[in-house]
Amino acid sequence: MKTSYFWKAMHEPISDVKYVSISRSTPPGVQYMLSYESLMPSWDLVKLAHDQNFSQESFEYFRKAYYSQLDKLNPEKVYEDLKDCTLVCFESSKDLATKKKFCHRRMVAGWIEEQLGIIVPEETREKEKDLIVPAIYRS
Repeated sequence: MKTSYFWKAMHEPISDVKYVSISRSTPPGVQYMLSYESLMPSWDLVKLAHDQNFSQESFEYFRKAYYSQLDKLNPEKVYEDLKDCTLVCFESSKDLATKKKFCHRRMVAGWIEEQLGIIVPEETREKEKDLIVPAIYRS
């Protein structure tokens, strides 16, 4: 299991990677992509993050609410279903590394690590080798 974002999956895909959307919406051109609905945040959470321009306050609220959603799932089943996949949403790795935005795919990474002890890295390319995109933990 890895994480990435739509632009990279669409424009720089790795040929043998199975990309799976965990977003409520998808950009045009990725209707072919599989999705995993139980990892999709509610529209209310998505709207809050965008309306508050990914503020620290929206991050704290989003993280608490999204972890509550994740805690209703079986982490072993989620990992088994997605272990050979790369989970994607909208926010770029660069925006996450620079803390311009936050994103739920890295919360999934933190949850899997917390629950199962399995590290879920961000998919990177050679040109991004120095980019650090950390998992986001419960607190």
